[in-house]
Amino acid sequence: MVGERFAVRLDVLVATLGWVVAFGSLALVVGRGLAPRWLLLGFGSTSALLVTPYLRGAFSDLSMTSMVLAGAAIVAELGRPEWLHPREFRATSRFVLAFALFLYPMALGIGPFDPYDLGFRSPLVVMAAGVLASLAWKAGLRLPVICLVVAMGGFAAQLLASQNFWDYLLDPFVVVLAVVRLRWKHPTLGP
Repeated sequence: MVGERFAVRLDVLVATLGWVVAFGSLALVVGRGLAPRWLLLGFGSTSALLVTPYLRGAFSDLSMTSMVLAGAAIVAELGRPEWLHPREFRATSRFVLAFALFLYPMALGIGPFDPYDLGFRSPLVVMAAGVLASLAWKAGLRLPVICLVVAMGGFAAQLLASQNFWDYLLDPFVVVLAVVRLRWKHPTLGP
């Protein structure tokens, strides 16, 4: 009985972790040079814990792609590994924009087909993501592959509250970030 009272739902834990990582990476990127990195990361992450319930209520959960990209931004800010090149961020942003340009207009009724509906019941969307991950891997891209594989794994494990694969792959925040990354020059935000 006591365990049930204090049980944490996995989807709430994953969503909170996603917002914590996102706020931490935002604080690191925006606050570059203003304070020590550990202070920025701690401040961003702690502030996310305070507002996560409100953010989840207003915007829902971040996609797994957002979480991976936020984590990659933290890794890149703290000490860029050789494989986490700006080329990886640009390629991932292009993937995100391609998915968004396919999904969002058609889900809003532009055209006779609703691809969002396929995310609920069709394994075709997940298989297509797997094929894209294979093509990205063959092209030597790692970050898009990681994003796609984490989204597929998260969907298979139902780590978020949504039952739709597209919600694991995209959210409005990652689409806006992709536009910003492709538009402005920044070590982790842009080309």
